[in-house]
Amino acid sequence: MENNQGIELDEKIMQAQLIARNVMKKEMLGFYAVLIAGTLSFFLFGLGKPIALIVYLLFLIAFRTATVWYQWNFLIRFQLTCPHCGKPLAERVHFLRSPNHNCPHCGKRALAPLKQLVEYGKSANK
Repeated sequence: MENNQGIELDEKIMQAQLIARNVMKKEMLGFYAVLIAGTLSFFLFGLGKPIALIVYLLFLIAFRTATVWYQWNFLIRFQLTCPHCGKPLAERVHFLRSPNHNCPHCGKRALAPLKQLVEYGKSANK
């Protein structure tokens, strides 16, 4: 399937990426809830206290690390592969860099943009 704003992917890869994105969309609600709860806690109970600021900054660092781990783990869990070279998009977790849409092996774009997945999902449901 080719789109002016997307990449050319076959049906099997598009279906796998759509399923993975739908799961991620549901699971990310938990991450956002934790972020909102932590931020509200800081502003309600810790504003103006130096130790609260330190704890909040440590919370933000831990939150960022957890989201990066989740992104890598997500690629591993769903065994998403590059449509060009066929190699896995993630084989291990890297805490210092977030995964992107490109294949780490061949460098070509491997994940479809969200707009392309939404359009595919709409056409698949018809």
